[in-house]
Amino acid sequence: MVYALLLPVELAALAFFSYGINYLVGKVIRRPVFYYLLVMPGTIFHELSHLLGCLVLGVRVGEVHLFRVRHMSDGTVTLGSVEHFGAGPVRSFLIGIAPIPMISAFIFLAWHLLVPAGSGAGEVARSPGFYGYVILAFVLGMALCPSRQDVRGFVEFILAAGLLGGIMALIIRLASRGNDLSGAWHAVDSALKWMASALGVVGGTLGAVLLVVLIVSAVSFRTRRAG
Repeated sequence: MVYALLLPVELAALAFFSYGINYLVGKVIRRPVFYYLLVMPGTIFHELSHLLGCLVLGVRVGEVHLFRVRHMSDGTVTLGSVEHFGAGPVRSFLIGIAPIPMISAFIFLAWHLLVPAGSGAGEVARSPGFYGYVILAFVLGMALCPSRQDVRGFVEFILAAGLLGGIMALIIRLASRGNDLSGAWHAVDSALKWMASALGVVGGTLGAVLLVVLIVSAVSFRTRRAG
């Protein structure tokens, strides 16, 4: 049951790390054109996640802009969009948060493919794949966070998902005491544990990236003040 309660915390942490990286990178990179080039790959992946969510949920799709810089009347900037129709509140929300699980899964897959398994810290640090993984996590991690349109009801969803997951896990555990449901409980617990471990890897990576970006931004700020 602890893993069902841990997952919402990890999802919230991922969004926080992504927002933090985005904000600091925007402060360090003063020229918009360089910032847009940096976020373009992740933005394309972000919008593709929305598009895939529409297709999986059977929602009709309109115009798709995987990367298009638009300056809105309220002063904000949008970098891409996927127009959809007739989704309703539930499916619209699921489409809105699709980049979080999609990008997290891709980063976790990259961890297994690029980082040597069972190696010491020194061997990992000498591996080119490790640095490729860090760069990939940095670029995609900035695109993981939902936009203002995507984030509607995000907090409520995280809390509801954690509560529902905990209740379901508790019901299975209580039911297994008088019945032979130990196999079902073990399967659910193992699945939740795997998901929590995967999100832990992604969260740990983005947390480390955020720390590095924070240090770089602090040095950049002090250099500008001194100059």
